[in-house]
Amino acid sequence: MLERKSHVPELFLWHVFESLLAAVHYCHTGPTDQHPGTWDPIYHRDIILGNVLLISHDSPDTPYSTVKLADFGCAMSRYEVEENHFKVEDLPEACESALAPEGAVASAAADVWQVGLTVLRLLAATQLNCEEIKLDMKQLVEYFDKYSDSHMWDLRHLLGMCVSKDPANRPTAEQLLHEVRKRRSELMCLGKLKFEALRL
Repeated sequence: MLERKSHVPELFLWHVFESLLAAVHYCHTGPTDQHPGTWDPIYHRDIILGNVLLISHDSPDTPYSTVKLADFGCAMSRYEVEENHFKVEDLPEACESALAPEGAVASAAADVWQVGLTVLRLLAATQLNCEEIKLDMKQLVEYFDKYSDSHMWDLRHLLGMCVSKDPANRPTAEQLLHEVRKRRSELMCLGKLKFEALRL
């Protein structure tokens, strides 16, 4: 649980969002120099705050710590799932409170759901002064409904795309990564998004 005196700026939330999407995009598509069709997609399946690490550094690229996605104990490759004809109940057990509506499946859409839910929980805990970060989607919606539409609208809109109930309606990690980078850059150019120190 985060302390009340913590201050997590909106720009840091964008940084976490972008970093998790970049990690998931890499898992799903492989290195950029990989020949198309040769990468076996990896589905993480357990993207939760407890598996997100902050690593301090002195990089000029970002004023914030590097964000790393950890713990691949529940991860499955597409080949593993298809070759073994796994059913959901055969897959390694993932965090129940972070499951997508379609269940504990191994899919790109489920990973995108978990990225969205993880950042939403971080947003709720740090910006909306929630006591508990393990909120379900219904509770998160109730918290967000208390705030005006203008409160971090762009961030909330993109996160909302991640947690669409229908997996077919969720964008890919690559599509979201492009939108996050574009919108964050626009907000910074307009002076609506500024650097603030992270205090934990």
